[in-house]
Amino acid sequence: CVPDVDGQWSLWSSWSGCSTICGTGSKRRVRVCVGQNGNGHSCLGSQYEGDFCSGSACDSEDGQWSLWSSWSGCSTICGTGSKRRVRVCVGQNGNGHSCLGSQYEGDFCSGSACD
Repeated sequence: CVPDVDGQWSLWSSWSGCSTICGTGSKRRVRVCVGQNGNGHSCLGSQYEGDFCSGSACDSEDGQWSLWSSWSGCSTICGTGSKRRVRVCVGQNGNGHSCLGSQYEGDFCSGSACD
């Protein structure tokens, strides 16, 4: 004769990872009904539990300036000319702010003495 034993819930599993890498997503965990035997009752309640979770704040990453490039050569071979360098705004994402300031920087330069 098989004894009647009611089922008991196992401990909850660890939470799953968040379903999104940015913004609001969901996660869940699970448990198992164990030990029910004969005419014993099954476990009451849900086998699954869910919750909201947040990924990174990808909609608010502001841009950052890269390092300046090397200066270009002088625009003239004699007399006064100009040179410039450039930088790039990287990492701006979603509603984040672009970099402040200029992408280009210029300066005067001198070529060799003109004859």
